[in-house]
Amino acid sequence: MLKTAYLVMFFPLCAIAAEMYQWIDEAGNIHFGNIPPAHVEKHMLEIKPAPGPNGDSSVNPLSPEDRALYQQIKQREEKQARQRKMASKAEAGKRKAKRIEKKLLCASLGKELTELRNRIRRSGSGGNSYRNKKMRDLYSQQRKVGCS
Repeated sequence: MLKTAYLVMFFPLCAIAAEMYQWIDEAGNIHFGNIPPAHVEKHMLEIKPAPGPNGDSSVNPLSPEDRALYQQIKQREEKQARQRKMASKAEAGKRKAKRIEKKLLCASLGKELTELRNRIRRSGSGGNSYRNKKMRDLYSQQRKVGCS
């Protein structure tokens, strides 16, 4: 499909630069080419480029409708690329926010654990069951969050 599109787009360019001939073979088939066989009657074809949108004879393989459609497709693809880029940036922002939230939570849990340990040390005893349970809960929360 792509090769055909290139051929259709650039064939007029090739035709301008080359001489084109038409001939009929022994079976009555019509052929076109730039080098006809020597033993057949041949006719040189005059190929004129199609007029461009400004009326000049520049080669313009796309009609105005096709050009408009091409521009619409190109703009849609550019818009989709911008949207993907923005979505990617938004996802990166969300991941960064989660990392920061995790760091803050880990710092808060660590600070709470440190204060609890210091209170237990200052009291001089092994701590009561409430403090021990509180420490276990804080350690459990740290493990859940993934604090190191």
